[in-house]
Amino acid sequence: MEKEIGVLEKQMDKYNVPQPTRSPKSVKVTTSANDKSLVNDQFIFENIRDGCIAAIEKNLRNAIAILNNDSLRVMFIDFVKEEADIMLQCCKYGKLKGWMPIYPTYKAD
Repeated sequence: MEKEIGVLEKQMDKYNVPQPTRSPKSVKVTTSANDKSLVNDQFIFENIRDGCIAAIEKNLRNAIAILNNDSLRVMFIDFVKEEADIMLQCCKYGKLKGWMPIYPTYKAD
């Protein structure tokens, strides 16, 4: 993600797009929020998977929306490819752990 941030910031500078303020690198958390019963491995996996899906969708929409700038379109397509690779690895891990949703099989009549 840091690589994509750097690439996007360079493009924003190149086209003089104002950048939002950065979020803090770390946040202090109270001890009650560190309760391990609140967050487990499957919860973290599902959040990462959902984040990958959202990133793929957003970057793909950006690539489709940019019709007149080849370099930006290629940049977003590269982001989609990288995120898809991460998603595939995430799905393999989720299957291994038994965390992937199981859908009913469709039987043709």
